[in-house]
Amino acid sequence: MEETRMGKIEVSPTAIASLASQAVLECYGVVGMATKDLARGIVEILQPASHRRGVDIEIAFEGVRDGVEVWEFELTPKPEAAVVWGRIVEQVRKRDLMPLWARYYDDRGALARSLRFEEFRTMGGRLVPARMVVEPTDKPGESTVITYADLEFDVPIDASFFSLRRLQRETGSN
Repeated sequence: MEETRMGKIEVSPTAIASLASQAVLECYGVVGMATKDLARGIVEILQPASHRRGVDIEIAFEGVRDGVEVWEFELTPKPEAAVVWGRIVEQVRKRDLMPLWARYYDDRGALARSLRFEEFRTMGGRLVPARMVVEPTDKPGESTVITYADLEFDVPIDASFFSLRRLQRETGSN
């Protein structure tokens, strides 16, 4: 809550969580909130109403970490949610809503993997992390790095691109 002599502004945690969720979902390659079924997961994750459905979001921390104003959100799946993680803790930079990291915990509460967002640049007219590093906890020294040289947004894509048949063909799961 920010208070000035003109009055006060209060932003609900749900509104902040929605903005942060949208910021993360706009970072291509982030699929931690998708369901186990790839086709259904892609369709569901693209629906704005689904960003909070099946997930409880709380602000776990709000303040300064390493000299940067951040929010840390804790996303906990509801019992009926079809997910493979127990919770996610995600740090988002306040000034531009850029995700800085996400930590994925299994259903027993143990850290399973970490995701770092790095090298923020403007591509396609949007500020995005150009590099993402995923590190599994059970394989020290291993990581998957995704680096984007260029991105385009709002490119028209035919609806058939997301058909179940095409997704099965592309993933080799016929």
